[in-house]
Amino acid sequence: TVTTGAAADTTPDQFSFTDVTNASSTTVYQSTITLAGFNAAATASMSSSAVISSFKVNSGSFGTGSQTVNSGDTITALVRSAAGSFQTQSITITVGGVSDTFSVTTGSTGGGGIE
Repeated sequence: TVTTGAAADTTPDQFSFTDVTNASSTTVYQSTITLAGFNAAATASMSSSAVISSFKVNSGSFGTGSQTVNSGDTITALVRSAAGSFQTQSITITVGGVSDTFSVTTGSTGGGGIE
């Protein structure tokens, strides 16, 4: 009898960062998700046009380069809000072909700082 393990699955369940609205200007915001639904190591990467943006896995350091992740790991996305009113800065995180965008939109000048 030959017993085989489950096939390698590097595609996580859909994840969703919590966007921020009415953000204070030039302030750093973060959102964290927990990965689930896959059984083999996958690659996490980011894309962003924000002036300051990065991500980290678990308690690691923030960076912009791809990182290896596993089910149960957390990813924290970081974006600094824009200087102007009603502007959006964002970062898109992709893991195993699944993506979500963390967006931070400023309120009127001075903002509200709601996270």
